[in-house]
Amino acid sequence: REGAGAHANVVLGRVGTREGSRASGGGLPATAGVSADVTADGLRILGTENDAGGRAHRARYEWAATQIPTGARVLDYGCGTGYGTKILRAAGLDATGYDVDPAAVEYGGGAAERLHTSLPAGPWGAIVVVEVLEHLNERPTSVIRRLRGLAPLLLGSVPLLERPGSNPHHRWYGLYEADVAKGRRSAVFMYQSADGAISSSRDDARTLLFVVT
Repeated sequence: REGAGAHANVVLGRVGTREGSRASGGGLPATAGVSADVTADGLRILGTENDAGGRAHRARYEWAATQIPTGARVLDYGCGTGYGTKILRAAGLDATGYDVDPAAVEYGGGAAERLHTSLPAGPWGAIVVVEVLEHLNERPTSVIRRLRGLAPLLLGSVPLLERPGSNPHHRWYGLYEADVAKGRRSAVFMYQSADGAISSSRDDARTLLFVVT
């Protein structure tokens, strides 16, 4: 299950862009240079932002870390600049990041910080996919199915009740619990409100968080 062929089938595809993600395959659109310019197109965050969005992103990783056994080998799939990978590692997990945007990976420290542009070999105890599925050309249900084949535990988040066209970087809108749980043996859901709080209440939720086994 963890052979090279299996990994070759789950490489990241191109994210949604203002042009509508017409291309297939390839990688995330890279930004020239290795600097804060990796955020210039509004797609990336560095993890140091102190606005509500930055705090909410960090909270999703902090929540994910509490759901994974300490010491587990974890893949942060679509890690961007790797700030979330480092949050997972600080929580006692053996975390490695993967993203196909070389500028973002290099900004985060690259191989020295265990961030890679080629999918590392498993096995994995868990895979974390935070705010990634909505960007890819491939249907989220297909990505979830294949990632779940690489680890016994899959955790992540997607926007909930997002209005179509409201984010030029997103390819998929209207992702619901049924999309995540489709064909899975077990799925647990939590919700994040606009103020960043995570709870079991769906009221006023902006983000759907999930644990799939």
